[in-house]
Order: sequence, then structure tokens, then C-alpha cells
Amino acid sequence: EHVSAPVHHARREVDLRQFEGQPPHPRAFRRAVKPALILAFLMSAMAAGVIHWRAVYVSPLIVLWMVIGTRQALRHMGWAISDNAVAFRSGWLWRTITVVPLARIQVVRRIETPFDRRTGMGRVRVDTAGAGERSHRVDIPYLPEAVAFDLHRRLAAAPAATAFPW
Repeated sequence: EHVSAPVHHARREVDLRQFEGQPPHPRAFRRAVKPALILAFLMSAMAAGVIHWRAVYVSPLIVLWMVIGTRQALRHMGWAISDNAVAFRSGWLWRTITVVPLARIQVVRRIETPFDRRTGMGRVRVDTAGAGERSHRVDIPYLPEAVAFDLHRRLAAAPAATAFPW
């Protein structure tokens, strides 16, 4: 709630109050928890190699942490688009909001892995000039396939209509 005023001060054309956050796909948890559980299994196997039989006590905690972390990350994830900007919110412990004016978009990609296609989901990534290697980007996962297609089409129209001064 408190981010809207500083963003509007920095970019007059962006008003976060007009954004309505869109959540991930309803089945995103099922899709996201599987890699988390594989990672939990690998961490439990490493713990068994280090602390032997005491890993029986640690392994359920690792699995529980991965499940809770996945659920919370998806609960706090959202995206929104207005007439002149796109915003992406992510993070559970460290929340981050990235707002990109549509006129600053250079590349828009729609990505579908085989797992995404099987579950009817997709991902949209937005690249801008000046974005650092480690900066938070607009990378919206777990979108319903039709929404991903429509969002890609809408975002790709913005740079196509923008004359970049070189």
C-alpha cells in the first residue's frame, strides 16, 4: 500500500493504485511444489550423509519448509498491467515490486516448457534496457495459457509502436 506514492513520484505516468493484481494459475502450487520437493529430497539425502540417522528428525522439517515456502511465494506473487506500465510482485520474506513503463520494453518472450504445456500454463518475460544481471525483472510464471498468450501479445505491441531515439 505504501509503495504507490514513491513510484508515482518517480514516474508520473505510473499509478499503482489503478493496478489490479492478478494471482498465478489456480494449480500453480501443484506445479511449483514438485521441484521444491525434489530439492528437499536431495537436501535430506545430503543431511543423511552428514548426520546419519539423525536426518530422520531433520528431513520432515526440510520438506515442511519447502512446502510452506512454495505456498507463501505463490501467495505473494502477482502481476498487473495498465495502459502505460506492467508491474510484477514477488517474494515472501523479501518482497519486491518491479514496474516497467510499456515504452521502455525492448523484448517480450512467452515461454512454455513441456511441464507448462502439460498443465496448461505459460510464462512471460520482459527485458528492458539498463536492467542489470542481478536486478529483479518482470518474469511472470504460472500464467494460464490463454492469459500468457494475451499478455505477450499486449506487451509486444508496446515496443512495436515505440520509436526509440538512438
